[in-house]
Amino acid sequence: MTNPPDDEPTPPTASPGETLGNAWVDGASEDSAAPLDRIEAQRAADVSLLHTLLEQALRPDAAAREIRVQRVAASVRETVMPAAPATVPTRRRWLATLTTVAAVLMAGVLLRNTFNPRTTATAAVDTALKAATVETDRAYRVQTDLRLPDGAPKELTADLWVRGGSQFVVRQDVPWGDLYLGSDGVDHWVIRPVGPVLTGPEPGLIEQWLLRDQLSLPFLQVATLLQRLADRYDLKLGPAAEIVTAEGAKPVWCTQVVGTKRDASDLLAPDVIRLWTARQSGVAQQVELLWNRPEDQPGVSRVTLRLQPLAAELPADWYRHEAHHDPDRRASRRG
Repeated sequence: MTNPPDDEPTPPTASPGETLGNAWVDGASEDSAAPLDRIEAQRAADVSLLHTLLEQALRPDAAAREIRVQRVAASVRETVMPAAPATVPTRRRWLATLTTVAAVLMAGVLLRNTFNPRTTATAAVDTALKAATVETDRAYRVQTDLRLPDGAPKELTADLWVRGGSQFVVRQDVPWGDLYLGSDGVDHWVIRPVGPVLTGPEPGLIEQWLLRDQLSLPFLQVATLLQRLADRYDLKLGPAAEIVTAEGAKPVWCTQVVGTKRDASDLLAPDVIRLWTARQSGVAQQVELLWNRPEDQPGVSRVTLRLQPLAAELPADWYRHEAHHDPDRRASRRG
């Protein structure tokens, strides 16, 4: 008998319980009813469960994973309700403890959900949407890349503040000053550099500004954007990554979801939406909207929203138009 090379350590001798557990997983015949002591019986159960979990986790094929889940469930049913109780070896009865059965069943359910990309991507968007509807103030920096009619590229930036799913403020520099768009959850409003403040109950009041190149945000609410992503896009997981959305901020480990538009005839909607959502909180850290435009076609090609830290607590009336203009500014209500 020769010794293995120095860089290949001799494998430890398997205990009776480990041998039995390996035999169950490999499908080998183990008809011996010789009893095992309690420690070895528990070890056999642990080995069987561990092998099943590892095999499930490492199999890339969804169909094979589903077969393994069914085999685990069948094994549990056979253990809990054996056809011939008198012939079941003593060592098998250790698997029938409530703890082991619950662990195997839960492992099957969790693994089936965890390794289903569609389920996981959908869950990530749903979690981000729930976080976006919480009545908490968040700020985003918005960057828009577009192509002008003469073919020249242009970059626009804007600031976006959101609170929950219905209140927002957008501020963007325009040639004569700042342009503000917003909603307090009831009324929508527009503050132009000159002229009266426009207010009204309908979102259409400010949609006209979205069709002009002077505004860099085609969606005014993060919650609305996430809802459209959930409803109108086919979702899949992209590579997870640590991202930094603001200068000096700490990196955040994020799940990435990639959404592809279902309805190609909807020309205004982005063709692809990429979402990076924090794994711990579910908050949308970054959203990227992409349009597949021909090289000679003017218009928006990319919009990116990046979460920013709030410099200070926002005033209570921040989402009302009065907070963003002089008190004597005239307001014109429409609708």
